[in-house]
Amino acid sequence: MGTPFLAGASRSLTDGVATAAAMAALPLSVALRLASVNPGRFVGERGTLRVGGPADLVTFAWSPGDTTLDVRTVLASGVTVRESA
Repeated sequence: MGTPFLAGASRSLTDGVATAAAMAALPLSVALRLASVNPGRFVGERGTLRVGGPADLVTFAWSPGDTTLDVRTVLASGVTVRESA
């Protein structure tokens, strides 16, 4: 019973990345890498870009001190799956 892992957290990844950048004084690039490239290693190297490879990308707006990332566009395997107006 009990593990060292957090399960069932209600915080979104966009909030977590922004909070890590703001509260932990991490550069945004480091917070993004921790949330994408590092976990991606465990699911077939997702989260990395390769020439000619399918792109998983998110574009967003963010300013230092913001508590969330304002997601604008999401591409999964090179296909746009969300685009804000």
